[in-house]
Amino acid sequence: MKRDSRSPGVIIVGAGAAGIATATRLLRNDFSNFIILEAQDRIGGRVFSKKFGNGMVDLGAQWCHGEERNIVYDLIKDYDVLKHDSSQFLPFQLQYSQTHFKGINESVNAELTELFFQIYEQAQDTVEITSMGDYFSK
Repeated sequence: MKRDSRSPGVIIVGAGAAGIATATRLLRNDFSNFIILEAQDRIGGRVFSKKFGNGMVDLGAQWCHGEERNIVYDLIKDYDVLKHDSSQFLPFQLQYSQTHFKGINESVNAELTELFFQIYEQAQDTVEITSMGDYFSK
């Protein structure tokens, strides 16, 4: 395949924290021949704030995975908002909270909650460590 001189040397998939951090590192090292591909109409990945009434609400990034080489951890470590847990996580560990929003159909909410717990219970029997996406596609 013949490469066009305008072709990117690096393709970054996703404009979440990792994608933006990768682009930043490339730029700091004087490399600008890259493109970021993002499926959504916004950047930020799991980090997503949205206008809600007269204020803002955070709709993502409820957890921070690891302290080493983690841009999210680096950004928030000094704000005392992290709960440190030294225990080992099982492949499917659940932290559950239910929030009711005005306008959400209660019967749909109840059905989805029940389905979630059925899937969660089935997942407890697995010994395979896998991603949630891989688990659900099986």
